[in-house]
Amino acid sequence: MWCFVLRIATAFFFKAAFQPSWGLALPALDGLIQTGRFPAWYMCWASLLADFIYTALSLTIWGNTIVACCRMAGFRALRNTYRPFQAPSIAEFWNRYYYYFKELLVDFFFYPVYTRYFKRHRRVRMFAATLAAATFGNMLYHFFRDIDFVFKLGPWKAIAGFRVYALYTLVLGCGIGISQMWGRRTAMSESRFSRILPVTRVVGFFCLLHIFDYTGRDHSITQHVNFLLRLFNLG
Repeated sequence: MWCFVLRIATAFFFKAAFQPSWGLALPALDGLIQTGRFPAWYMCWASLLADFIYTALSLTIWGNTIVACCRMAGFRALRNTYRPFQAPSIAEFWNRYYYYFKELLVDFFFYPVYTRYFKRHRRVRMFAATLAAATFGNMLYHFFRDIDFVFKLGPWKAIAGFRVYALYTLVLGCGIGISQMWGRRTAMSESRFSRILPVTRVVGFFCLLHIFDYTGRDHSITQHVNFLLRLFNLG
């Protein structure tokens, strides 16, 4: 029932945000990045926020609909997406945003590196294992998921065109690794009345990182960086 309600809300949100006959008529994020013709900086922010929220809602509906079917079959499966916008750290957000994909990467990439390498250096061990999962494993999964680009473009162009998402996974892995090393210290230093501040930082990080969450082969890193600079009225 919750997925059904979210599906209706998401449909209204999409029409209100992007369709001219309903409301704001915001330009599509992918179209802005591809053409390079940017409106005012506040319109770019509105387009990015709307696309980020719409993506999060779509993932919530898709994943938790499958979870609902599992629960109806008698399995007490955990939710795939569970309150990510209340996460106090980057690592916690990634854990709540796409739980089963995170578990897949942890089992196949995090644990093998964590249990074998850098055993004498605790922080290096954790950071390397995180990069193996969130960066290398994430990149490898999406490249082979879209393996048809290799047959359409050829191996070299398919690999070279993947650089935008490769940058996304690198920044994501570094962000999660730093969050794991310093998250507890930051959380302990925050007072109870300022919990909204770390949540705002985390959501802001993933919102800006969403600019580079692109698995196609048509955009260059420069196009995405130009949009990022436009958000701050630069470039």
